[in-house]
Amino acid sequence: MMLRNKAVVFFFFLFCFPAAMISQKIDDDSIAYTFPIDAIKQFNTYEDLESFVKNENPEKIKIINFWATWCKPCVRELSLFELFNQKNRGLADVYLISLDKVGDIEKLSKFLGKREISTKVGLLLDKRYNEWIGMVNADWSGAIPATLVIVNGKKYFFEQEFEHYHDLDLVVKNSMEASKIK
Repeated sequence: MMLRNKAVVFFFFLFCFPAAMISQKIDDDSIAYTFPIDAIKQFNTYEDLESFVKNENPEKIKIINFWATWCKPCVRELSLFELFNQKNRGLADVYLISLDKVGDIEKLSKFLGKREISTKVGLLLDKRYNEWIGMVNADWSGAIPATLVIVNGKKYFFEQEFEHYHDLDLVVKNSMEASKIK
């Protein structure tokens, strides 16, 4: 009889307990890293963004990634920029510049928190796209993701998705090499 009771208890835990755990809803918001809304720097114009980037740590390489939460290729590559930022803090400043709407700042904050982003984030509010896109790069179609690498004041532009960390790292290294050539 004792063995039978143990078998019933064993089968209960084996089959019923995992099912109960799976059916239990986990509140993602309660366990996610929070990205504070006030840490998202808002830029009213592209010129504001450009001035900020130019004046902050002028000796460092600047990597500016233009992206949005609704852009799947942008979201896929966010972790690569996060990793690059963590590995190269002394060498480069990485900026994730969101093109989401100002009304979406709370959504943006939650989005960044769930992905545990610690890279600098900005929100570009300038709706004069046809004007400032050409200021970033004359050949930019406006498609995102897009990345601007600035080394010693020289701009290198990439209108593409980076699929692997190595690709992003190589682009930055090649930009550094190209900036040395006079």
